[in-house]
Amino acid sequence: MSEFLSPLYLVTDADRLGEERVLASICSAFEGGLRMIQLREPSWSVDRLESFGRDLLDRLPELNLVVNCRAGVDFRSRLSLAGRLGAPGIHIGGGETGLVEEAREITGGDLLVGYSAHSAAEASEAFGCGADYVSLSPVFTPLSKEGDFQPLGIDELARACSLLPGPVYALGGVTEELSASIRAAGAAGVGVITALQQAEDPASVARAFYAPWAGSAAGTG
Repeated sequence: MSEFLSPLYLVTDADRLGEERVLASICSAFEGGLRMIQLREPSWSVDRLESFGRDLLDRLPELNLVVNCRAGVDFRSRLSLAGRLGAPGIHIGGGETGLVEEAREITGGDLLVGYSAHSAAEASEAFGCGADYVSLSPVFTPLSKEGDFQPLGIDELARACSLLPGPVYALGGVTEELSASIRAAGAAGVGVITALQQAEDPASVARAFYAPWAGSAAGTG
């Protein structure tokens, strides 16, 4: 399943920014190489998220969608949604590493499973539960909202990347100017929200994010 991983993935924030704006930014960023999209939208119903996901796939069938799943009444419904959309993966919200194992049991291990961690220790636990990759956040001060966690910083990212057994993505406050230092820290890539969805030219921003990983194996997903 690692072939679906890419050095750049976008986490949708359509509830805040509006569906049309997010769709337009994804279509533009696709021209710059974006292929991996995490459908987040925690406040949306499964039906609304499915409609949004299908709209994306109608426009860009080559996208690799990852459905965000959190503890709660719609956990299994979102797992099922991933199957209906033909999504290669799901992403588990932070604070519930045990959900990684539960998702594995429900899906039979057929889906890529990511996990949102806020420390190297939590990330290590997620990998131990069977996660295929983790996002570590916030590495920097988030651009999109007030965070509940202090920024980890580039040195802690590098330490985590050196210790953890699988791909680590930097999330939180990430901009294209920081991507080279994130690559140098050993990260598999970056997860972005505001930097792409509010960019004037998402295609060029996507290319800038990809540049430090150009030619690497991670860039072939």
